[in-house]
Parts: sequence; C-alpha cells; structure tokens
Amino acid sequence: MLICEDWKWQKMPVITSDEADIIKMFNDGLDVKEMSKQIELAEKTIYKKIKKLKNEGVLKDDKVDRQTANSDEEDIC
Repeated sequence: MLICEDWKWQKMPVITSDEADIIKMFNDGLDVKEMSKQIELAEKTIYKKIKKLKNEGVLKDDKVDRQTANSDEEDIC
C-alpha cells in the first residue's frame, strides 16, 4: 500500500481496520488497556498487533526515538 503524508510517499504493508485503529491510538499516546476498552480487543491481541506493526516498520519504538531534555547529555535509561 502506498500512502502520501506531507507530500512524501511511503510504501506500507496492508493493514486491517483494527490495526489502523491501534496505530492511531498508539500515536495519540493511549496505553493498551485504554485501546482494549475502545476497540474491544483483548490486551494480548493488541500487544501482538503492536509488535507486528513495529517489526514491519509501521510503528516506531518510543524507547529508540526518545531524546533527553538536554541534548548534551546521554540517555542512559
């Protein structure tokens, strides 16, 4: 699937409607428990779908992209 966001084309894997909802809620900062209530999927299923989407490069792992408040310091967590 090709998508255009801010005039940049990206090739993305085909996703289900549940996965699209998970992506939106993940990017909005909702935790898995909140997602489970909203889309009525088991938390275990949501964790599996998030892992799949991260492996496919659709979602970015927040631990990898985290920056410190002071750019001169290292992130040691």
